Amino acid sequence: MATDTGLLFNILAAVTFYVAFAVFLYIRRKKVEVQGKVMFLYRTERFNKLMKRIADLSPRFWKSFGLLAIPVGFIAMSTVLALLLAQSWKILTTPGIGPQAQLLLPGPTTQSVGPIQFISVWIFLFAVLVIFIVHEGMHGVVANAWKLKVKNSGIGLLAIIPLAFVEPDEKQLQKQPVKVQLSVFGAGALANFITAIALILLTTLAIIPAAAGMVDQLPGVKIESVVAGFPAEQSGLRAGDIIVKANGVSVSETQDLINILTAAKPDDTIVLETSEKRFEMQSIENPKDKAKAYVGINFRQNFEYDQTLIGKYGEKFVSGVYGVAQSIIGLFNITAVLNVLIGAINLLPLGPIDGGRMADLALRTLVKNQNRAKKAFAFLTYLSLGLLLFNILGPYFWRLF
Repeated sequence: MATDTGLLFNILAAVTFYVAFAVFLYIRRKKVEVQGKVMFLYRTERFNKLMKRIADLSPRFWKSFGLLAIPVGFIAMSTVLALLLAQSWKILTTPGIGPQAQLLLPGPTTQSVGPIQFISVWIFLFAVLVIFIVHEGMHGVVANAWKLKVKNSGIGLLAIIPLAFVEPDEKQLQKQPVKVQLSVFGAGALANFITAIALILLTTLAIIPAAAGMVDQLPGVKIESVVAGFPAEQSGLRAGDIIVKANGVSVSETQDLINILTAAKPDDTIVLETSEKRFEMQSIENPKDKAKAYVGINFRQNFEYDQTLIGKYGEKFVSGVYGVAQSIIGLFNITAVLNVLIGAINLLPLGPIDGGRMADLALRTLVKNQNRAKKAFAFLTYLSLGLLLFNILGPYFWRLF
């Protein structure tokens, strides 16, 4: 019942998010620009002063930040293209493989459904807010550091995908040296990468050690939940069971069980044992990747709360603080990963996004024949779009042959 209530609450939150966004855009409709009947952009000048203040703290530093973003941007651009090519080859040569890229949307819960990765709306809102603020804000800060006018900033929707933007004065920007233009284009993605590093360091150096100090690790792995209708549940395994052996091998920590399950193939027999019972199950194809095994369990390290802390604060308080710490760790990890992924995708040499503008400007600067430069950029745009779509939809299309 608790699970159903939580699911309904998340569905309500997702619906509320989109309704609230739509209502906001409707109320501000006089300032909303509609492009192609699917893109809705709301512009404002409210954040211009804040971005200028930050830039004025140290213009030299922010200029250097922007200049560093240029090589980082082109390296990341090349890396993402190479990864998409490698993953496309993997799709073509690996039977039953799942999508290698997914469209990210807020949903009722964090789960993968075909080409879409849904993230619980609360996690989505936090992650997207951080990503938008650092990415778009840094475009504005670096532009201000170069004494470029920022006309406005804003938010919007591309169909059902939330977006944000900062718009420097385009005519003024195009008159600047190439390095200045590239630094403004690349600053957002570099800000995302640095944010990811900061979140990982904060989690690794502060939050994880603090949470670890609240518990004493015990041997074995605790089953947190089993997925209804899947092999683990059918074998009789239940939430709360402590696994001490898997396929005859002792399990003392989560990595032991992960190694065994990762090595398994679909249709393999997997035996999980507690100190009292033995559960035998036959693995099935993983819904995300048919080449991998799946039995339908979620688990964590077995532990007990520190008795000194319990004696001092009570088990309810300690467990609550530990739960909050674990939630923050998960939230920061997901936000860090999304900062890297979205920052990297934004650097693809694709149309009007940052990577596209960097590639277009670089080609027009390096290639004397502007017609050839235009054709080269068009090729990169179609290649990037094709690879991205193939990584999302290719596995489903390829199964038709």
